[in-house]
Amino acid sequence: MTQKFLYVLTMFVTILLVLFLNGNIHFGKDPLPPLGKFLNPFNGIWTSDTRSEIKDITIEANGLKDKVQIIYDDRRVAHIYAQNLEDALFAQGYAEAQNRLFQMEFLAMAAAGELSSIIGPKTIEIDLERRRRGMKYAAENAVKGWEKSDRFASSFRYVDGVNAYINSLSQADLPMEYKLFDFKPSTWTALKSALVFKQMSLVLAGRNDDIENTNLLYYLGKEDFNHLYPEHQKIENPVIPQGTNFQFDSLRGKPLDTLSLYRKPISNKYNENRNKGIGSNSWGISGSKSSTGKPIFCNDPHLSLGLPSVWFEVHIHTPQFNAYGVSFPGFPGIMIGFNEHIAWGETNVGQDVEDVFAVEWTNPEKTKYMLDGTEKEVKYRIEEVKVKGGTSIIDTVKYTHWGPIFKATTDTKTDLALRWICHDEPDTDEFNVFIDAMACKNYDEYQKATNKYISPAQNFGFAAKDGDIAMRVNGRFPAKYDQDGRFVENGNKSVNGWSDWIPKNQNPQIINPSR
Repeated sequence: MTQKFLYVLTMFVTILLVLFLNGNIHFGKDPLPPLGKFLNPFNGIWTSDTRSEIKDITIEANGLKDKVQIIYDDRRVAHIYAQNLEDALFAQGYAEAQNRLFQMEFLAMAAAGELSSIIGPKTIEIDLERRRRGMKYAAENAVKGWEKSDRFASSFRYVDGVNAYINSLSQADLPMEYKLFDFKPSTWTALKSALVFKQMSLVLAGRNDDIENTNLLYYLGKEDFNHLYPEHQKIENPVIPQGTNFQFDSLRGKPLDTLSLYRKPISNKYNENRNKGIGSNSWGISGSKSSTGKPIFCNDPHLSLGLPSVWFEVHIHTPQFNAYGVSFPGFPGIMIGFNEHIAWGETNVGQDVEDVFAVEWTNPEKTKYMLDGTEKEVKYRIEEVKVKGGTSIIDTVKYTHWGPIFKATTDTKTDLALRWICHDEPDTDEFNVFIDAMACKNYDEYQKATNKYISPAQNFGFAAKDGDIAMRVNGRFPAKYDQDGRFVENGNKSVNGWSDWIPKNQNPQIINPSR
């Protein structure tokens, strides 16, 4: 009897161990990696050999017009040699996937609110926040706008390059991270590139102080608030010198109606204070101030340090241009770099392009709200957050005239909706900005190539071999008067929203300043 019991117990423990090592069952709320698969001698961690990733390669077929070479130097920088732009972008996608595939997928999943599907319950709150903020909605709108451009297919040959690399992988070849989290790379799409773009938009243009300022104004009063938190400091010394003449054709927008402000305290755990000590910088130095007689341009974006880096260093050479610099893994083109004629780069503007509106509900179910004296129905977006080792969470996000309801207030009759410029469907082929910049030869060409840029707004710095240096605040900005946008506003009137855009040619910019 004892022997039979031990036999059954041994069988039970063995089966349990096999299922555990294979990742079929989990103990505790945080699932461990399937150690059996991870340590498999045939296609586990031992076969993820990164040495093959730095071998020089020649790519043919895959719809390419000609052969493409990718040559790696001793610092593992990819040098791409192609005979045309489309093939070069294909190769850029291939090289970035070859070196940063998991990072690209992770960024896209983070933006979409899908991290819990590979990590487990620890990231549920992050995923829910991304969905309530409308990140995937923003990316979907971006692709809708981009697809209207006649250059969409050619520029997003980048996507085909990523997929060519993915399709070349066997289970044994998968990067280590995929084996650790026990999932396979999925097909790359333009939507995933848009998600990477929106993730960076969240970092650079996804903050507001509306709730904090509303509470401060309520408790301090207008006089003390303005004294302690003035919108402008007297010691400000702008990059564009004071007194620079701008030909404003007219004033845009409308003055802030103080009756539009939401005048109740908002108490919840929501807190979006800006990080201290952040701020990028750049320098444009005239040739008259350099030992060579040529201008110098330096660009220092203060994005977070990390492994792998937020940047991917790359060199792209075609008969039309020879550009070197850095890109965001997952998005085509060179964001900061130089060619034989010009150098360019960006630092963050930090302008307020994200406003919060208090939506006034008209029924207990919070499905109808008031706008311009009329009862409006919310639109629903059903979000399923898949949780590794757990049950999926269904979250119904309500969309209003302003955008998604992303935070609740202590007042049961109102909740907060987010109006964010990055939700808007773009009306330009903004995705080509960093592609077209690579081939520019002077400031006129660079200005024209980058004029279609929308958001996140950036200070576009520039220097050229012909001697020009320039700085331009580039992006689309809602026209606002005085302190409009600093506080939560009532969402019951559409006139409380943005009424106009500042024309691009009236954004701060200067070429060859005296200082």
